[in-house]
Amino acid sequence: MTRKKVRWIILFAAIIITIGAFWYARPVDIRVLSSNAEEPDMIFIALRQHGASSSEIQDRSNTFTPEDPEWETVLSHIESLQFRRPPWNFPLQFLNESYVTGRQTHPGDWHLMSHIVYRQSATTSIQFFLDEWMYTSPHSNRNLTLWVENSKETGAALSEALWPLLNEEEG
Repeated sequence: MTRKKVRWIILFAAIIITIGAFWYARPVDIRVLSSNAEEPDMIFIALRQHGASSSEIQDRSNTFTPEDPEWETVLSHIESLQFRRPPWNFPLQFLNESYVTGRQTHPGDWHLMSHIVYRQSATTSIQFFLDEWMYTSPHSNRNLTLWVENSKETGAALSEALWPLLNEEEG
């Protein structure tokens, strides 16, 4: 094979990879993240708000089903979120998972966990902690980063909107 053909093959592969990366990082909603077009059967949400000290943590959670009066409100909040997946998420699904530790919380910070459950017993989990968003990939069952516009503000606004709909946990 001539050098000219090799260069064209490399250029073509680079173009295909670039197009694929832009497509993968496009704005998506929860249905694309979960690879599921149908309506979920259940949504579990757990919220933690950090206070001025470690003893001032408030936890609330609730499970919502389509029969609940709050179902449409909760579902619309979740479905209104727009996420972008970093292009490197795709290969990360197939590598060993590493953990990030040592993040400092401040008074008023939120930690949101949500599990969206579908009929085929498939579950998509979304987390918001401090200023970062993650989801559990339905393909690899691995936590992967999400980009959300105005990440911290969006997470705080969602948490504040859902807070009154959740039950206080005893502890």
